[in-house]
Amino acid sequence: PILVFGRRSVTLLLDVAATGPGVIALVAKRRAVRACAVSRRVRAAGVYRLRCRLTTSSRALARRRATDYTLLATFSPTFGPVANARTSAIVPRRR
Repeated sequence: PILVFGRRSVTLLLDVAATGPGVIALVAKRRAVRACAVSRRVRAAGVYRLRCRLTTSSRALARRRATDYTLLATFSPTFGPVANARTSAIVPRRR
């Protein structure tokens, strides 16, 4: 995952591969609290970049300390089984 620090936002970028048409979803969590979520409908196979902006409380926490997020990427094809991929990202402290 790639972290982009804007003036007022923190965005997680993740490239997700789709094997055909369907829906790609990305959820970032810290413990049981959702930090951001995004989904995108795709019409063909390929690699797609998802942009997920952290919530206000997650950005406030990043100002206090570095935080570790669990990222769950899900691909739900139009036909066929759902595929999941899990990874983690550490957001460093930003003042």
